[in-house]
Formats: sequence, structure tokens, C-alpha cells
Amino acid sequence: MQRLLVRFSRYKSSWEYSDPREIMKFEFKQKNGEWDLKPSVYEIEAETRAELHQLLLRVYSEHSASLLERPPRGCSPINTEGAHDPSPTTSPGSTFFSFANSCHREFALGSADELQRLVACLLSEYTIRCQRMVNPSDMLAYASGQLDKKDREWLDFIQTHPNGSKWSKRIEKHRKQTLESQK
Repeated sequence: MQRLLVRFSRYKSSWEYSDPREIMKFEFKQKNGEWDLKPSVYEIEAETRAELHQLLLRVYSEHSASLLERPPRGCSPINTEGAHDPSPTTSPGSTFFSFANSCHREFALGSADELQRLVACLLSEYTIRCQRMVNPSDMLAYASGQLDKKDREWLDFIQTHPNGSKWSKRIEKHRKQTLESQK
């Protein structure tokens, strides 16, 4: 069984900095100016790398649909497994989707210094911790497939969530582009 504890970066370019404090400013600063000492991660497990990537695509699509205003944007997830002791604890997620919520975990950090040590560890091992990019086209194809399957959560999301209409428009545009490219 393979396991990931993935953190979805706010900005792809954040991890290009060499100073953990700079990364903290972009990735771990809350709107109120305080450090996020309970950073979220998602725990996923699968038998194969291919299955793991499918689950990663699913959880990021659900996370992105629920919590990000601009649908969808790509992400380079970072595996936090083993980067901090103790490991994150189960925490109820706040997405619209039960799978993403069931995978949600949080680190409980005691200080900005502890956060900086976590970021420094992730940065020092970034090349091995960075997972395969989740791109917007794959996310739209996944969401489109869920709608085609009449997935109740995705149907409800499109109809009731504030981001639903944005996703619906992007999914339709993706479907048209996919059909055009097949001609």
C-alpha cells in the first residue's frame, strides 16, 4: 500500500524560493496576517502509483471546486509524509465532497518556528516530495466524467454551490474543446 499526505500549494512558484520564511509568506499566512499553525493535508492510500494519482486527482478536484474561486487551476502537490512529528490528525474537512472531507488531516504546530522547520524540511527534499502535477484539463475531465455518471455530489455542487456555475461553464468548454480535437 502506498500513502501520501499531500499539501496543495497555493502558488506553484512559491517553492522556487530558497528561504523557508519566504515560502511561509505565500503558503502559510492567513488572511488575518497570522501564521497557519494547523496546515491542512490530505491522506490518500492506494495499491499502485496509477491508483494513487487518480485519488490525488479526485481529492484535488474536490478541494479546488469547493474552496478556490477560480476554477480550476493546476497544482504541484507536496508529500508531507514523515516531514513532521507528530503526524497530522484527522480533522473534518470543509469541502462540498465527502471523499475529500474523509481524507482531510491537519498538523498541529505550536509556533511559527515549528512551521518554519516543517517548511525547511519540505524545501530541502522538494524534488522527491513534489508529486506529479495535477493539471486543469485532467480536473475538468474528471468532473465531466462524474457528471456523466450522475454522481450526486457533483450534480448538487453544480446546482447549489457558489462555484458551481463557474465549473459548469468550464466543463462545457472543455467538452467542446475535446470534441473539436477529436475531429
